Amino acid sequence: MGKYAQTSINLRPDQMDYIGEQSINTSELLRKLLDQYMDGGDKDTSGLEFRLQELRQRRDRISLELEQIEDDIEMIRNQLEQHDRKQERIMQMGGEFMEETHEKFASYTPQQLARNNKFRDWALEHEWSVLELKQAYLKYRVELEDL
Repeated sequence: MGKYAQTSINLRPDQMDYIGEQSINTSELLRKLLDQYMDGGDKDTSGLEFRLQELRQRRDRISLELEQIEDDIEMIRNQLEQHDRKQERIMQMGGEFMEETHEKFASYTPQQLARNNKFRDWALEHEWSVLELKQAYLKYRVELEDL
């Protein structure tokens, strides 16, 4: 690469916007356009070649971004499907009642559940025997961990 001198130019706002939107290397563009201008214009197609190169680079960036978006869409779809499967399984295992039971008693060990007065009251309030609720709830916990 040869030696270069720095200069500045004034551009219209729409030109600045275009350069920014297209991510154009302005120094390279100006050098190529000046080369073309100095060589008589028609003989040199460096301006067109530069524009073609910029468009190809932009296309490649957009393609990569599109691939990333498609990957993100697929990941979110999978997460939604997994959530739906989990919710469906939760409903099969007792639905909202088991969810509420889990919210209230998730921190209790299996040994603590049957001895806990709150758990006993909860079971009786919802017309369950303490032992049946304990067994159903512990099964729910195991199933929930597998989801």
